[in-house]
Amino acid sequence: MRYEWYRKSNKAKVASVTFAYPSLEILDVWPDSIKSEESTIAYTSEEGETRNIPICLYDPVDLGVSVNWSSMNLGADKVDECGGLFGCGDITGNLRSRDSVDYYIPETIKCIKGNPLYDIVRCIKGEWWHMPSAEEWKELLNSAIVVQTTYKGVSGYKIIGTNGCAIFLPKNGFRDGEKEFYKGTYGVYWSSDISKKPNCNEYLYMDKDFKMIDSCPRWRGMSVRPVREY
Repeated sequence: MRYEWYRKSNKAKVASVTFAYPSLEILDVWPDSIKSEESTIAYTSEEGETRNIPICLYDPVDLGVSVNWSSMNLGADKVDECGGLFGCGDITGNLRSRDSVDYYIPETIKCIKGNPLYDIVRCIKGEWWHMPSAEEWKELLNSAIVVQTTYKGVSGYKIIGTNGCAIFLPKNGFRDGEKEFYKGTYGVYWSSDISKKPNCNEYLYMDKDFKMIDSCPRWRGMSVRPVREY
């Protein structure tokens, strides 16, 4: 089976993917949209909306990976909204302090995925839902076609799964205390994995040129994209 995507403006070819049916094993991708090298994820950027692959509005979305992904950020009511910018470990979603004590997670815990004491997704959306781990982010991006685009006036990324379904990740920026920065410039999304750095968690960083998994203090306000177990 082969899928091809084209620009609306000039019908230039954007990308193509060929995969086996029914296993959905990827046989060929053009261009190489995602390449994983250790902790860094590089990708080929493409501008413009792709046609024939609508962004899914229902929830959750099957993108052909080990978990289903929500169609929108936590706290958002629409796909094109950035939603809340949360400190990691804050299950209330209301903290704005820059004091690491307020976001304390014991050193014995290596991942807060599904832990109702620290995972805001599990607390708000309930059983089977959780914050994505760094590996779940990598799994998604390593198997998807990523296209930079603007959806309803919001700058972000269309993530197209191997099964032809797509979600939208807004370039949401981040919050420092009460102030928000770089909205529309780049996106940062929390993972549930505890960083080796003190009082930090790993997160996904996305800008125009590359994507990477990095670490950041938990008091930094970032978006959360929920995932649901099958």
